[in-house]
Amino acid sequence: QQGAPPPHPRSAVNNPPWAKKAYTPDQGSVVFSSLSFDATVTSLLTPLICGSSVRLIPEKDEIDGLEACVRQNHSCGLVKITPAHLAVLGQRILAAHAGSSADVFVICAEALAPSTVDTWQRIQQDVRLVIAYGPTAPVVGCVGYDITNYTTGAGSRHGWRPYRTTRGA
Repeated sequence: QQGAPPPHPRSAVNNPPWAKKAYTPDQGSVVFSSLSFDATVTSLLTPLICGSSVRLIPEKDEIDGLEACVRQNHSCGLVKITPAHLAVLGQRILAAHAGSSADVFVICAEALAPSTVDTWQRIQQDVRLVIAYGPTAPVVGCVGYDITNYTTGAGSRHGWRPYRTTRGA
C-alpha cells in the first residue's frame, strides 16, 4: 500500500506470536514483498520466533523468485501474498504442469476470487489458504478465515475468527 503508515508497534508485537500458533511456520517462509509493506511483518518475524529460516526474494525478481521457491521439492513454508499475486502464481504453475511445496498461503489486501481458490485446490489439494484481514495497514491483521476446505459457492462468513490478540477477542 502506497503511503500507508508502518504497522502500529503493538500489532508488530502481537501478530507474530499469534501467527506462530495459527500458521505453524516450522518450515520457514518466503518473503517476496517490500520490507516496508505491512503484510511482511507476518512472513518475516513469525518464522524467526519459531527458530525457522526466512528466504528473501530479491527486488525485481518477486514473481519468478517466488515461483522457483514454491516449485522446489522441499517445503517453502509460509507465504504471505495478495490475491493478485496468488492468481498469477497459480496460473504460471498450472501452465508449467508443476507442483507447489507451500504449506500455507496467508492471503491479504484485496478480495480473493473463487477461481483462484479452485486453481490452488487443483495444484496442491493439501495447501492451507488463510485469508487475513485488518481494516487498516497499521493493524497488520485482526481477523482470519481458513478456507482450506472451501467449496466454490458454499463459503460463508461465519468462519471468520478474531485473532486472540485483538481487543475483545
